Amino acid sequence: MRVLIIEDNAFNAFCLSRLLESVIASVAIDVVNNSQDALSFIDTHVPDLVIIDGELNLIDEFSTHGPQLAAIILQKYPHLPLITWSDSEFMRGAFAKVLMQYNRLVNEYNTWTKTVSSECIQKAWAYYFDESVDEKQAFSHITRSKRQASYHL
Repeated sequence: MRVLIIEDNAFNAFCLSRLLESVIASVAIDVVNNSQDALSFIDTHVPDLVIIDGELNLIDEFSTHGPQLAAIILQKYPHLPLITWSDSEFMRGAFAKVLMQYNRLVNEYNTWTKTVSSECIQKAWAYYFDESVDEKQAFSHITRSKRQASYHL
């Protein structure tokens, strides 16, 4: 299972990575810190799940904040599971508008605060992948291949 974390704060990215690794068996985590690298990564290695920070640093005129990036990702990959990750009420509201625009529910599984718990991760994992984290199942690459094939349809 491949997870992409889009987070410009190295400490936050590190903490979330370690928490995910402690909760999810067989997870590979990639971290990028800006929208351009995120889009490039997704185009070449479609992840199984994207976790995106709201307040990404703008490095140039081609970079975007989290909600704008989420819209770009959902337009190109409408079935890709995406989790928004922000403590900012403004950013969570902006993410909610984007999710609703792409007919996504806004719920506890795809909208996390920065102080996310292991229980929240377990619930989100079960919600998106219909797998119990407690079972520590080996990830099926056939399932991943089917999911990725549907992204390109």
